[in-house]
Amino acid sequence: MLPVLASAQANIQFLVDSTELLIGDQLTARMRLESQEDVLVRLPNPAVYWSNEALEVIRLSDQLEESSPDGLNSFEKKVTFTFWDTGHYQLPDLPILYQKDGKIDSLWLEVPIIRVKFPPGIRGDSSYVAPIKDIMDEPQNFIEKLLEWFFFYLPIIAVVFLILFAAVLGFLAYLLYKKAQARRTYKTPEERARIALKKLLAKGYLEREEWAEFHTGISWIIRSYLRLRFRVRALEATSSQLLDRLNYEQLEQSLLLELREVLETADLVKYAKASPLPAANDFSLKFIHKMLEYVERQEALRNSSN
Repeated sequence: MLPVLASAQANIQFLVDSTELLIGDQLTARMRLESQEDVLVRLPNPAVYWSNEALEVIRLSDQLEESSPDGLNSFEKKVTFTFWDTGHYQLPDLPILYQKDGKIDSLWLEVPIIRVKFPPGIRGDSSYVAPIKDIMDEPQNFIEKLLEWFFFYLPIIAVVFLILFAAVLGFLAYLLYKKAQARRTYKTPEERARIALKKLLAKGYLEREEWAEFHTGISWIIRSYLRLRFRVRALEATSSQLLDRLNYEQLEQSLLLELREVLETADLVKYAKASPLPAANDFSLKFIHKMLEYVERQEALRNSSN
């Protein structure tokens, strides 16, 4: 700090942070007057008196006035300024106007010589290029992190969600398609039995008198139908075992008796190499149709009652 005393009637000071600074740095000075006498004081505006292209007055405070209990009156202003060129600067002194006993007079603030220089390692010639400084990362605040998450991660999440949503819709559409296909292609056990019987007759076993193949096919159609319709183990059971697994709720007694005759005929033709009469062949065919029609009527009655 550099005080400058200029008068016996008053103590005036020009206090600066330093008399040396780097080019572009800011310097703050205080213009201060202290007096035991009752005076009116007006501190100057340095920008009016300092006309230098290398100097810029950045900020000037209001005048602060204080009176202490011991009668000391003080007046103070702060000025902040900088220099845009290097060198030694002797700025003009600054006048302080004061009024006492109706008379106006002035005191002068002496401004010290100020030296402005380049930072270390930097020269003033035009060929010098200062090294580029590393970019300094500034820590993000909460709002910046939230915005980064919103603009970067949210579109990715949205795309993933849309892909998953499209996949779910596609899978549901596939299930509906398969269900519709199954509904169109579904056949009742009775329809399957009639189709199998039609294929058996188309092979011409009766015309060629291949009795074993015909009655074996009849037995297989009946067993396959009973397995599908009544969930009984019919394919691997013997004829007597199959008849024991059926009851009157599934087939009436007359049909069970006819079923026994059809199965026993098939066993005799297959294992005993018997030659059935034409009436036995017709009986087996008629029994299949009779059994299917009976079960269909029973199913229709149960469905209507429900």
